[in-house]
Amino acid sequence: MRADQKKPYAESDGLLRVISAAPYRALQDALAKNTFERSPDSQWPTARLDAGRARGHAQLMPALLDQPIFLTPEQHDALLQTMWEQRKTICDLDTDVLDALSSLWIQKSKGPDASAIAEIDELLLLRGLKRKLGGHGRRGGFTEKQRAVILAALSHLHNVWMTIELDVFQRTRSRAKRKREMVQSRPFVITDTLGQLRFDGYIDVHRFIFHPGSIFGACLWGPMRQVALLSAKALHYNPYRQKWEKRLARYISWQWRIRARAQNYEQPYRVGTLLEALGGKLDSRHPIRTRARFERALDTLAHDGVIAQWRYKEPTSSGFGWTNDWPGCSVMVEPPAEIRGTYKGLIA
Repeated sequence: MRADQKKPYAESDGLLRVISAAPYRALQDALAKNTFERSPDSQWPTARLDAGRARGHAQLMPALLDQPIFLTPEQHDALLQTMWEQRKTICDLDTDVLDALSSLWIQKSKGPDASAIAEIDELLLLRGLKRKLGGHGRRGGFTEKQRAVILAALSHLHNVWMTIELDVFQRTRSRAKRKREMVQSRPFVITDTLGQLRFDGYIDVHRFIFHPGSIFGACLWGPMRQVALLSAKALHYNPYRQKWEKRLARYISWQWRIRARAQNYEQPYRVGTLLEALGGKLDSRHPIRTRARFERALDTLAHDGVIAQWRYKEPTSSGFGWTNDWPGCSVMVEPPAEIRGTYKGLIA
């Protein structure tokens, strides 16, 4: 049975399980908005990670450096240049692959220290892409270009090095003791690749073995386990033309997980808060375009079932001066019944 027939990675209601802890949400945001910049403290591209109680940064630093290796200054400079070139292509697609890895590991793993096997084609299917038709109308496969895009995103994630101050638990004889520590790790670690040897000596990767690094591993198992439901549509939206839909879906799913304990889903959001989550701002020259794009993104999420419905809490003005008031307006975003039902009675 093919991967697209058995679909082991998604719930029947179109929801995926992904990590919902603050460090994970911070990395989602940094990748989607590509906040990797020059830093006075590091020569590597660096992004601040700031969400909840998690504080730290992520760097694009070659995974090659995790092993004892002796580099000449020229080799070191070449790796540094490679990371800065890689930084130019970081985008929402990398967040898609991050969520796909999170979902696949949760679905396939057997324990906190276990690895999982993922197929490149599985990641493409999770993104909502369809296999190309082969001869006589039969299902064929994905193109090399499609697989190359996924491999590039995997390379980006493999080269991310996170440094986070967060709460960790140390188990004593009687109970687990919480302690604040600085922790460093990769998001996910790819240990092996499997594929076919090409004529040029390189391996055409079809599958790989991976496991979460220590930071995300703690978020997936034990006292710090934090998992949220994310609509599979978030991965399906086009990373260039529908990035606002992607980012809204992720941000709101994270907020729903936080609000699950109190079941206060009706608590409104400020328009300005949602715009910040999108990485957008009110265009002072064409403000009506910003508002129309914002409302279209919410309409799309409602049409696709990602949210149940949305509405402004109070009437909004479109007359003179509305641009000063609109960012402060309140928006109600209601979750679909599947989210409410799954989270009902949840103890966070």
